[in-house]
Amino acid sequence: MTRVWLPRVLIGSALLVLVIYLALLAWVASLATLESATVSDVAIVLGAAAYRNGSQNPCLVARVQRGVALLKAGTVKTLILSGGVDIEDGASEAGVMREIALEAGADPTALLLEPLATSTAENLEFSRQLMGRRELKSAVIVSDPYHLPRASLIARKLQLTFTVSPALDSPCWTRGQMLGRFGLREPLALVDNWLRGNL
Repeated sequence: MTRVWLPRVLIGSALLVLVIYLALLAWVASLATLESATVSDVAIVLGAAAYRNGSQNPCLVARVQRGVALLKAGTVKTLILSGGVDIEDGASEAGVMREIALEAGADPTALLLEPLATSTAENLEFSRQLMGRRELKSAVIVSDPYHLPRASLIARKLQLTFTVSPALDSPCWTRGQMLGRFGLREPLALVDNWLRGNL
């Protein structure tokens, strides 16, 4: 009897996992490109790998440039550039983000660095702490589109007052969108963060 039912249980379990994965993928896709930015105290730009082959990561450049655009438009007065030392290349994400922001014409006095975070949850928690010390009450969270639904769940748990602004021209998004490698791994990142208690 065990031998008869075991294949069915395995197949059923695999199908259930697939259904959950596809449901999460569809949920992320439905929210990824929504722009909700409103006038806020600060934009939190979430970090990513700083360098690839000795040059700036174009996906990180797109995130920072989106933050600078919000700054120039008057939507925010300050940018928090959040990211620790990248284990892949040893570069400070926050430091590289500052360089990108300055190249894009940001006022250096409008830039705050959060140089310790090593995950999305830490990006938002450490930025929340920085906001508290500076008496900043509201934020626009900036990242790649596929990343923002997960970041939003984490921000809600941290009780941040926030809206979101996706970097729609990021190569990490335009190359395949949800069917690119970053989009396809996002349901797994959601599950991982749920297991860690971040959502």
